[in-house]
Amino acid sequence: MINYHSDGDTAAELVGRIKADGGRAISLEADVSIEQDVKRLFEKTVAAFGHVDVLVTNSGVLQDA
Repeated sequence: MINYHSDGDTAAELVGRIKADGGRAISLEADVSIEQDVKRLFEKTVAAFGHVDVLVTNSGVLQDA
């Protein structure tokens, strides 16, 4: 599962690269600061792959000055 917040094109490209290398992948837009989005992210992941093996959290806020 590739989660993205605003760059669906890059997420789709990554999914394509994973599949091209023989893997399985899907992407989903979700805002991890919203509890319902996080729940939906896990539900879709389990529906697609059966379970979660590894979770990597990498989120932050960028504020241009």
